[in-house]
Amino acid sequence: MTYRVLVVDDTRFMRKMLRDILEKFGHEVVGEAENGNAGIQKYKELKPDIIFMDISMPEIDGVEAVRRIKAFDPSAVVIICSAMSQQEQISEALKVGAVGYIMKPFKPEKVNEVIFKYASQHVERNRKKSEAHVVQQAQAALTAVKVQGTAAVEGIIPDPNLQQDQGKLKTFIPRFLRQDTKLIEEMRKRQEEEERKRQEEERKRQEEEARKKKEEEARKKEEEERKRREEEARKRLEEEARKKEEEERKRREEEERLRREEEERKRKEEEERKRLEEEARKKEEEERKRREEEERLRREEEERKRKEEEERKRREEEERKTANVIQYPKQSQEHEVRGGNMAMNGFTFSYVCNWSEEINGEVRTYKATCTQQDNTFEIEWASDQNQQAIQLSVDGFRQLSHWFNEILKQTGMKDDRG
Repeated sequence: MTYRVLVVDDTRFMRKMLRDILEKFGHEVVGEAENGNAGIQKYKELKPDIIFMDISMPEIDGVEAVRRIKAFDPSAVVIICSAMSQQEQISEALKVGAVGYIMKPFKPEKVNEVIFKYASQHVERNRKKSEAHVVQQAQAALTAVKVQGTAAVEGIIPDPNLQQDQGKLKTFIPRFLRQDTKLIEEMRKRQEEEERKRQEEERKRQEEEARKKKEEEARKKEEEERKRREEEARKRLEEEARKKEEEERKRREEEERLRREEEERKRKEEEERKRLEEEARKKEEEERKRREEEERLRREEEERKRKEEEERKRREEEERKTANVIQYPKQSQEHEVRGGNMAMNGFTFSYVCNWSEEINGEVRTYKATCTQQDNTFEIEWASDQNQQAIQLSVDGFRQLSHWFNEILKQTGMKDDRG
């Protein structure tokens, strides 16, 4: 079932979009208007089956335009076009006579669905009333023509909504004169056929709506099942990801533990190596110091012997030089020793004296040796810490002893014997 439609919207783009959708479904767009005033005039001129009326428009808005159109023609079928934010205006328009509404932006299936849901039954009811009225007017015209002639048709149609049918009635008058009963019967049959078709279309529409409803319910169930499966899959994947993450975390922790243990082991090995190196270094250092100490003692010993040798040579040189100053009776350096069957030549002897003294808490041991052949007097003393020796010529010792006795006398110092 197709209808004649008037589109009222202040936006050319929206009018064009709605026209394309309506023509796609076979409806006829008989006119367009850009505001409420123009829409009212277009309705009076074109008498469309359905009006698509926008709410927000200049001059007169959609609510006021619906009120005025319904005041002019209470049977007018108006569908309101609105946005989601205009709920109050939609309610007001429905109160003043709009049969339904559709939200922008338009969707083709939704437009056609709104037509059959809100407007179809009103349009069909208006058509039935119009056709019944036409039949009544035709019968009245037929009766008038029979009595007064065709000129009487002009005064028979008082309803202004049926003025457009005057030409049709004038055309049908001769036929009514010839076959009035047959024409009325055909019109009745045609109305019944149209009613049957309408009911069939309504039944098909309801079946289609039921089918779509079932399909929508099936689609929703399928969508819910799909979402449930997706949710289960998501949870399963999340659980697997969590397990993998947990395993990865444990693996990293184990690797970190092994790494720390390895680092600790290497650190201990490094510390042990450094400790051994330090001990080896210390041992090497101690060995070096010991060798240096031995070398130092050896050099000191050599230096001491060298100095002793130099001192001995110096004393010999001094003795040689002073030999002319101090003269002592010379004694033979050799003694002939006889005993047994052979003579011993070059035999010499020495006088040795040993004693000990405690000086400043330290015990020293002394040894004095006088050798006849060398004509020397040597004093050695030793303690726990060191050992030293001094060697004098006998003549030198005599002079030193004489000098020391003189010092004792002059200073009044006394030896241990008093």
